[in-house]
Amino acid sequence: MKKLMSKSKIPSLIKRARESRGLSQRALAKDMSVTNSYISLIESGDRFPSLEFLSLFAERFKLPVLMFFEEALPAAKTTEEKEIRKQLRNIFTHYDNLLHAKTKAQTKSGKN
Repeated sequence: MKKLMSKSKIPSLIKRARESRGLSQRALAKDMSVTNSYISLIESGDRFPSLEFLSLFAERFKLPVLMFFEEALPAAKTTEEKEIRKQLRNIFTHYDNLLHAKTKAQTKSGKN
């Protein structure tokens, strides 16, 4: 089977983050409300994670969502491309801020 994400860093980013927290694939799957096999397929590069999964993962691990998409942004050569890249970074930064504010509000209210 051809790897879907052979050039992507997402599988290794997810695996390293999981392992750095001492979590098994099973524990991560339970926390993320997905199956063990889904985590295994993502980490092996056989399945691309959903945007919902990446957002929740970033929120739970307090990571910037941009880290998953940085490699997909084309290299900026012209002034216009540099501006577009800057705007995309701003969008992801704003999204991260919203995620972290939501998490903080839920923590204060006692929700997970």
